[in-house]
Amino acid sequence: MFEIKYRLSAKEYETLYGDKGYYQMCYNDNSYGEIYAEEIEEVMGTTYLYDWLKDMVQIAIELHSKKYVALSNIESHNQWIEFEKDNNNLYIRIVTADKPNGVGFIVYKLSNRKYEESNGSNSHVSFAEFKKEIITKCNSYILDISEINHKSNNKQKICILSEMLSRLKKLEIYND
Repeated sequence: MFEIKYRLSAKEYETLYGDKGYYQMCYNDNSYGEIYAEEIEEVMGTTYLYDWLKDMVQIAIELHSKKYVALSNIESHNQWIEFEKDNNNLYIRIVTADKPNGVGFIVYKLSNRKYEESNGSNSHVSFAEFKKEIITKCNSYILDISEINHKSNNKQKICILSEMLSRLKKLEIYND
């Protein structure tokens, strides 16, 4: 079981309404991220929802040709989400590892990894299910922010995410 949940922030936005919000990734009995109620949003702050969804699309694209991808938790100095593909099985783990200066948010190798005890290290999801959920939720997110930002002149981010999602969908057609 793999599911992505999100909620747009009602309070914070920079150039694009819906840029910030909350997300949660649920995989089997594990989860990563948190969705807070609107009433406590100011206390809990928000995360960069757009960036996280864009990174998840990029990870799904990369996993078509790579067996390992890790995503940095930008709110932590050493936490990563690790995605390791073995045929159609995808292992998702939370790990701690070094983050040298200049390293990107998405990497293909981590040094000095340490696994968190409750990270679901033996748990896996179907790679096909992972891709399908990313496509479904990103489509939903694009529709949500397009509707809200329909009068905005700044639709560049929406176009970038849409183009990335189109690339992933094309990989679906040719690889599944």
